[in-house]
Amino acid sequence: MLPTFLKSSFGLLPKPHLKLTFSTATVGVKEKWDLVSSICLERKPKLTKDLTEMELKYAETLRKVEYESSFRSDHEIRKITDKMYAEELKKKDSFVEEAPMQTAQEFEDACKIELDQFKLAERTTPADSRNDTTSTERQLINSLLLVTKQKLGNNSYWLLPQGVRQEGETMRQAAERVLKENCGPNLQTRFMGNAPCGYYKYRYPKGAKVKEAVGAKIFFFKAQLIKGNVSKDVCQEYQWLSQKELNILQEDYLKSVKMFLIDDDVELK
Repeated sequence: MLPTFLKSSFGLLPKPHLKLTFSTATVGVKEKWDLVSSICLERKPKLTKDLTEMELKYAETLRKVEYESSFRSDHEIRKITDKMYAEELKKKDSFVEEAPMQTAQEFEDACKIELDQFKLAERTTPADSRNDTTSTERQLINSLLLVTKQKLGNNSYWLLPQGVRQEGETMRQAAERVLKENCGPNLQTRFMGNAPCGYYKYRYPKGAKVKEAVGAKIFFFKAQLIKGNVSKDVCQEYQWLSQKELNILQEDYLKSVKMFLIDDDVELK
């Protein structure tokens, strides 16, 4: 005879009456979204930032420690040798070899004259003076991000360069194609891997000329500018902006972009 806990498994116990209910609502059709590749093209800083007060003190401390722990350099040994040579010359019966053509002190004086004539380049450029946001030669101590104006529906928005993936393309291939089509062939860039670094989606506004899709799912790819600039005959409205200037982007869109950016203004406390 089967135990009670096994009888239900074999259907020997009477089953309770089940009352099934069905929803009268129709199952919704799955929405179609465009897959979009977007490029976060960054011009890296060309100059280091000015040192803070703490960094200056730390650098000076390191310099002193290094100086105190170091051995004499060739130039310092040369100065000692010159001094010994000068003292030997004062002696009447001394015999010394022929004097060097240039002493260590004369070498120092020549270096000082050359240093006084040397002028450091300005840390600000003509593009900074003109506030030319289309130039990559501005704000050399900051990273700059390329944004372009694109039309969605009846309005235009500042966005990172983007475009819909075509059939047969990977998202990375779409990003490379979109950058060339939207910004011209003059940009030399380096993509930082095959995987996207960020994601954002939005619904198309009313009036957008889209046949099937209800919105776009954007996958951001990071790239670095090697040289070149946007071709103005291909894209007329573009800007290279620092992170502080990105407030021209839509608020929610900007939040997604900032999630994969390294903050230029991080300070040690």
